Amino acid sequence: MSRSKRRVLISVLALAGLAALFVVLHNFRARRALLAYKAELVAKGEKLTIDELTPPFSTEAQRAANDLVQAASQLRQGSVVPKNSPQPMEIVSPGKTRIGCKQPDIRTRYGTNTWDELVEDLKLNAVALEQIREALKNPQFDMNLNYKMGFLLMVPHLAKLKGVAQWLSAATLNDLHADRLNAAASDLDVLLSLANAFRDEKLIISQLVRIAIAAIAIAPTWEALQAEGWTDAQLAALQKKWQSLDFSQAMENALAMERA
Repeated sequence: MSRSKRRVLISVLALAGLAALFVVLHNFRARRALLAYKAELVAKGEKLTIDELTPPFSTEAQRAANDLVQAASQLRQGSVVPKNSPQPMEIVSPGKTRIGCKQPDIRTRYGTNTWDELVEDLKLNAVALEQIREALKNPQFDMNLNYKMGFLLMVPHLAKLKGVAQWLSAATLNDLHADRLNAAASDLDVLLSLANAFRDEKLIISQLVRIAIAAIAIAPTWEALQAEGWTDAQLAALQKKWQSLDFSQAMENALAMERA
């Protein structure tokens, strides 16, 4: 090998060595900075591990969650719900909204059904819906999720809960159509309880589903407020139920868990 080629090779190897050394030093400094930042967060009271962030286990909360999901699994598709569910608070033109529960039939872009058909759907699922109402009387729910599974964690119960929200919305509209205000108030209360049920579930997707359920509840609530005959006590209870929903803190807790 000629002297010039040897010099070029030595220069290349030296540069490669310096680059490797730079990477090692950069990684060392970054890791040290990360550890210092974590120590600072811990000193401020932040929880950074999954074990610290996992909610305490509760047998009653787990039983309530299992009862709710099991009842939700028993819901059977009807001729109206969920494919052609009544559309509450439907916008028909700019600034104008149709009161769905006061319409003579149930019309959507997928077809037209009668209220009697919806009644039959609700009768078909009466047992499951009653079990859902009973389960949602519990104050806490816990699916006992293994957060250490990370992105491999399966959460099939969330889709079932969103389906329950559609059934409770339809039940509320059917109550309003039949002028059963007490029943409508009860079903709305249950629907909002559903939105609050898994508030302690520390996953972003869980909190997004909670928000989706609350969004489903907005329209039947508006429909209910168009009806006459509510007492001040009933309206105050409905307002209090809505005010009890908390999404910001629950989402913050979910972000903390996913950071861990």
